[in-house]
Amino acid sequence: MNGQIRRTDVAVVPAEWDVADLVESVPELRLVGFFDPDPACHTAEFLRLGADEDWPEVRKRHPGMKILIMLDPPQLRARLFDNYGIDNILTVLSPHAHVSPRITHGPGLVVQRGAVIMPQVHMGTGCTINLGATIHHECRLGDFVSLAPGSRLLGSVTVGDYAYVGSGAVVLPNVRIGAHAKIGAGAVVNRDIPDGCVAVGVPAKPLAPK
Repeated sequence: MNGQIRRTDVAVVPAEWDVADLVESVPELRLVGFFDPDPACHTAEFLRLGADEDWPEVRKRHPGMKILIMLDPPQLRARLFDNYGIDNILTVLSPHAHVSPRITHGPGLVVQRGAVIMPQVHMGTGCTINLGATIHHECRLGDFVSLAPGSRLLGSVTVGDYAYVGSGAVVLPNVRIGAHAKIGAGAVVNRDIPDGCVAVGVPAKPLAPK
């Protein structure tokens, strides 16, 4: 039919209603169901297609289906990318986010409602930018970085692979967040955070190893 939108079938991994809402907000996508290890997640509204290991068989019934993954921690998200195959992972930008056309990114980027991404930003594979998060100009994010709701990266921030920035945290300009680092909710980061550190507070300070 002329004028009909050709839609891509999408499954969400795992069952997350906010991610399902994101899929349904994009006219070109059609939510088919989800993959989740818990059979109890199946509902009349939201079809459970199986667990992760069922993907090869389900894919035969749904050729062309894409997978949307927005799961934390980042290390688990990376393993799921391997399980489902990076060529099958979908990039989704909410129509209710402001994303500059002057950005670059790897596959599997997910940008939620209310996020703002300014020009000259680069994001690697599998990054997730959650509700209301903001990335200012010339920031660089590695692979599988997670920005929690309301977090903010000010200009020229560098974030290493697998790092996590908590809800409402603010990272000031020219700061580097190391790979596998975690920034606590509400922290204000005004200096570099080493790889693998957990930093909390205002100003943010690394926690002593246990």
